[in-house]
Amino acid sequence: MLRVLFVLILSLTGWSAQANSAQPAVFCNTVLVTTVQAETEFVHKVELHRVRVMKLALVLARLLSTFAGQAIRLDSVESALALHDINKLDHETISVLISILGSDLSPELRQFVNNLHDRDAATLAKHFEEQAQLNFKLSPPKDDAEYLRRSIELIHETNVITEIEHAADLIDRGLDPGAKVEWGKSRKLASIYLFDISVRDYPTWWKDLIVEIEDNYSMIISLSLDDIRSGNYSLKEPIKH
Repeated sequence: MLRVLFVLILSLTGWSAQANSAQPAVFCNTVLVTTVQAETEFVHKVELHRVRVMKLALVLARLLSTFAGQAIRLDSVESALALHDINKLDHETISVLISILGSDLSPELRQFVNNLHDRDAATLAKHFEEQAQLNFKLSPPKDDAEYLRRSIELIHETNVITEIEHAADLIDRGLDPGAKVEWGKSRKLASIYLFDISVRDYPTWWKDLIVEIEDNYSMIISLSLDDIRSGNYSLKEPIKH
């Protein structure tokens, strides 16, 4: 009953592992030919992006913890961010993505990209659900009230980590010179896209945190993950609360 309750809560808040699932598009009339070198270079580029997003997300999570006065578990952030763009790394997806780099998308290819985004969302949702189940297995709640309280806390953490991943991804794409090659044009800075273009209504302090990360982008991506995990770094011009 407890697991059913948690899945119901996830569904009501938009976090169902199956709700956003989608199969990759299949192009019966399209022949996609890529060289081993092209695939290797693409995978290398994606892996570098994944590492940068991980670093940016961990620093952003630590900043957010300080700003909000709420501890965000960095191990939870890291385990979730390890899945960032993971669905881009299967052979079929690589072939399609290489074929559309820097070009305008046809409706068919646009649908493929949308399906890829849905797969990413489903992968992350499944991860959060599995982590919640593990959490309750290792430390069973004593009653339904405790289960509900902890479920709500985990869902809040899920939503925060999802926003952190989204912001870190946009920060890297806005500042990575290679993003222009991938998208055929320069990307907007995350601090501009999220607050001037996005339809979401974000608080001003969230923009302050993102600008802080953007200002320290080069330094952050040069750090080792070990230094970031341990907090062995300092940001220039810290935010004044």
